[in-house]
Amino acid sequence: MKCGEARRFTEHLQKENKHLREELERLHSIIRLLKKDKFGSKSEKYENISTEQMVFNEIEVEAPKAPVETEQISYIRKKKGRGKKKPIPEDVPREEVIIDIPEDQKICPHDGTPLKQIGEVVNEKLKTIPAQTSVVLEKRLKYACPCCEGHMAEGKSNSILPGTIATPELLSFLIFSKFFQALPLYRLEELYRLQGIDLKRSTMARWLVQISQKLIPLWNVLEEKVFASGYVGIDATTVQVLKEEGRKARTKSSMWVRGSPELGIVLFDYDVSGGGAVAKRLVTGYKGALQADAHKGYGALERHNLILLGCMMHSRRRFYKAWLEAKKQSGIASEGLAMIKFLYDKEEAYKKRNLTPQERKKWRDEFPSALRAPCFCL
Repeated sequence: MKCGEARRFTEHLQKENKHLREELERLHSIIRLLKKDKFGSKSEKYENISTEQMVFNEIEVEAPKAPVETEQISYIRKKKGRGKKKPIPEDVPREEVIIDIPEDQKICPHDGTPLKQIGEVVNEKLKTIPAQTSVVLEKRLKYACPCCEGHMAEGKSNSILPGTIATPELLSFLIFSKFFQALPLYRLEELYRLQGIDLKRSTMARWLVQISQKLIPLWNVLEEKVFASGYVGIDATTVQVLKEEGRKARTKSSMWVRGSPELGIVLFDYDVSGGGAVAKRLVTGYKGALQADAHKGYGALERHNLILLGCMMHSRRRFYKAWLEAKKQSGIASEGLAMIKFLYDKEEAYKKRNLTPQERKKWRDEFPSALRAPCFCL
């Protein structure tokens, strides 16, 4: 083999070796992520965040600091016991129970003098009464003309579901149990059976469908309030619906969620699709900020009247993945995580101080420009 050929062959082997090392490192990174997903903690905790890692704090870190005088202080304090119990809210109804001593113990055993009350010890105890069921006996009075007996009148029921035994209180309990506490209807059926009441799950299901139609005007008002707020968060998650007409049980559908955290309003919309056409329909007529993840379906949204905001949690997840692939070494990924943690800590402090949205904005505007969350105008 000639000298030139040997040199080219050596260079080829070196390039191939470098490529194989890079590929090996890439595969090792994939294996680490897969092992963490399967066997590791689901928490995306970022450790070893120090002030020195935060590039936005570089001036304060690098500036010379005045020497700090220290002194040693030693003392003994009482060991902490259980934490202070949070008081029961004042709006919870209260009943007073007087616990007295027997009459024969109200005499001093030494000289027979009657005891005098000098005070009282007050303790609060929590009492819960399970949901109570009662029957409303509805009597509709009937009237007739005593002269002609041709005119008759009868009181009309003001039931929200005429022709049923459901009262507003019962329907509210079913809605709360099914959708807020996630109790299946068969458990509610068993709950009533224990009371000797035969209330079929099919009946409750029919009532819930009927009441959903009655509540549409209220739902429309809530949607108007969310749209008028100028900020809407939107997301979609897959759900599986059994026995859906014309679709297989394993077919995935989507539950769309829209809402305003500041107003405390969350709206749910079901659709068989999780694509951009549904997103476009759900924000029709809205003008303002819209926060969503990076799903490609949001590209179908109209490119005017909307300011599309990214999701910080999804952004953080990319930095966290890169940090794991870098074996948790310092670098751009760790700096990004440190910045995001700084923002999270600030937001948690605002929450604890019960700041209004306007007050939060004032403090956020004082952040360095490099830390402000990016937005993409449509």
